[in-house]
Amino acid sequence: MEYYYLQGADKIGPISEDELLALNLNPETLIFGGELTSWTPFREFIGKSENIELQGEGTNESNSQKEAEEPKIKKIKISEKRLLIIGFLVSILISFLYIQNKKSNDFTLFQSKIDNVFHGKTEICDYKKQNIKGKLRKSNADDKLDDEDKKLVEIFELENGGFIVYKLTKKTNNKYEQTIIKSKNLGYKVPSQTYEPGLWGLFGYYSSTHRGEVKDVYRQAMEYLSSDKKTYEEGSLDNIKYFRFIKTDFYQLKTDYSNWGSSQSGYVFTKKWIVWYDSEQSSYVVEENMNHFFIQIIIFSLIFSAICFGLYLLYKYQNKVQIK
Repeated sequence: MEYYYLQGADKIGPISEDELLALNLNPETLIFGGELTSWTPFREFIGKSENIELQGEGTNESNSQKEAEEPKIKKIKISEKRLLIIGFLVSILISFLYIQNKKSNDFTLFQSKIDNVFHGKTEICDYKKQNIKGKLRKSNADDKLDDEDKKLVEIFELENGGFIVYKLTKKTNNKYEQTIIKSKNLGYKVPSQTYEPGLWGLFGYYSSTHRGEVKDVYRQAMEYLSSDKKTYEEGSLDNIKYFRFIKTDFYQLKTDYSNWGSSQSGYVFTKKWIVWYDSEQSSYVVEENMNHFFIQIIIFSLIFSAICFGLYLLYKYQNKVQIK
């Protein structure tokens, strides 16, 4: 801005505001120019200039105070290499959580397959009848005795067939036991017929003891062994027989060799006969398929890492790629 001042009768100017202030004029000297609309004493001009400076300083102080009060946001700089490493680690974490969820659902499926075999029971059994082949002979001193340690009348030596009873027992939620019972020889305690003397020793006759035919005796023994504790489950023979093959993607049954192949003998008897049998037990435990678990984690980690890398490239070169 330009200003003028009076020196006597002379009008001197134009000069700048800084030059005017540097002259140290008499307070009563008249000044005109700039924002002044009339000739004004120098003292009034100085007062207005000081007010303007004070207002400017107050505004600057207020702005400085506002800037000081505003929160400062620190920006974190991450290198591209670290960003890729973080993306890879996040991909592994996402893959692990995803596979864990699949594994949990798979265990539910595995348990449902086992439950479909047991039908709510802790033990089930079923049997298989076979054609009987063997020979009946009189017992001798080398043969086994009956349940009361008495000599038997006749022995049926079983060569083939008879019956097989399959039992499956749930020991715990993770341990199961399979028992296979196979029929052996049959011993009769009484003969097939007994002689009944007639009146005064005349007209004697032979009467049946109803000890049962060989096939009927084996059937009764089989039914007793399969109906014990009401565990018989008709039609479950194949489910019991192939129980050890139950598996899913993440779970399977593994043979417990600490209690595998243990065998024992036993017998079923009545007042007229006794049937021997052999039983063999096998134990199975639930095992996680860890190879499949880790392979799945690796596969999905690679998939998610590829997705993250693709997004990274898309973000980095988004301004350089045009899709037509």
